[in-house]
Amino acid sequence: MTIFPEHAYTRHRTSGPADVSFIASVNQVNTTYAGIAGDPWKVVNTQSFPYDVYCNEEKDMWDVVTENYKKRIADGEIINNPMERTITLLYDGYGTINRSWINRSASPPYTYSGFRWQGTYPLFYTGVYAMPAQPSISDSVIGEAITAAWSNISANEADILVQLGEAKETVSSLKSIFLRAWKIFKYIKRLNIKALAGELTPKQLSDRYMEARYALRPLMYDAKGIMSLFNTTEEKARQTFRSYKECINTETYENVTLRNLSGESPTGRIYYGNQLAIRTLEVRAGVLTAVEAIANSQFSRMGFFDLVESGWELVPLSFVVDWFFNIGKFIASWTPNYGFKTLASWYVVNDTTYLTSTVTSAVNTVAANYEDTFAVTGSISKIETVKYRCPNPSRPTLPMFTINMNYWKTLDLGIILRQFAKLSAGRG
Repeated sequence: MTIFPEHAYTRHRTSGPADVSFIASVNQVNTTYAGIAGDPWKVVNTQSFPYDVYCNEEKDMWDVVTENYKKRIADGEIINNPMERTITLLYDGYGTINRSWINRSASPPYTYSGFRWQGTYPLFYTGVYAMPAQPSISDSVIGEAITAAWSNISANEADILVQLGEAKETVSSLKSIFLRAWKIFKYIKRLNIKALAGELTPKQLSDRYMEARYALRPLMYDAKGIMSLFNTTEEKARQTFRSYKECINTETYENVTLRNLSGESPTGRIYYGNQLAIRTLEVRAGVLTAVEAIANSQFSRMGFFDLVESGWELVPLSFVVDWFFNIGKFIASWTPNYGFKTLASWYVVNDTTYLTSTVTSAVNTVAANYEDTFAVTGSISKIETVKYRCPNPSRPTLPMFTINMNYWKTLDLGIILRQFAKLSAGRG
């Protein structure tokens, strides 16, 4: 079953199963009860059982045949076709085994025989061992990537409109920082420890931290952008704007039944173990554009066409909203892009699932005439990667809930909420 309609493709290829084998080997020592004092058990013979253990690979691919592909690309033609490929790897597992088996004859006079297994034991991936289910994962990350790619279409390098809008606050912050630095310098020069300690309170430190994050750091980026206006002279005929998004879901299960042989074995052997399932969705989106003359102008590179995006950035605490909703990128993705003509767009998904079951123990039901102790450890696994490419996808028409947080943003949010709480308490 394909993700996109089969009629969208002109070719279907499969390969496999291709087996790559390696060896697991069990050594068996056969013994019998001799009934001789000092030598109750006698080794009859020893045997070795080699097993072929496999890594199985299968591939399935759907695509569109494009004649003279390389030449047409070199000549500037845009080829933007769908594609799907699935690679499945099944790993037979193996682990260490320690098994002791003692059999007693059914009637008197009783005689005994037995054997011991030691070595590496195969755990064949035949479907009889329980494997965890594929974890669910939200495909909203695809929409996020598409929105982000479109939002990146801009010649803006300096954000002049935002800088003008924040000029008063910037000057005020720089003045405050300079005066405070001068005051601290005087405290140090006069060895005024008490006054200096007043500048190192938790509140003062949190304020200085926020100042560095949201006053000094943006100012440095603005300066870098202005400098790039004068250093960049290259003009491009085409430009591709890209984005990358990732989503991971992990599920773990402990002490579960991996295999139950109660209906197949006289001893009713049951295998127990742990399971792990990891699914990763990686999305790369892109928009190819033709760059017109106006996009290379200083006027465009200063950001004078980005009115709506600049307006959103000037909204107080809009950056906090963007930590949870992609409103800023959504606005930018739908803003007309002066100087850029869209030629093609796409997204590529790598959907990888890793499943594994690890055997930690195996137990038997002891029968009346024999005893079988069984200890084995090992794992089996499955890796499936589905890659597909969608040309010219539709852009999302609504903002999306996206948590875009890290350690520093979490710290920032805590300080901001604390400041709001104090303001609210003061007003109350």
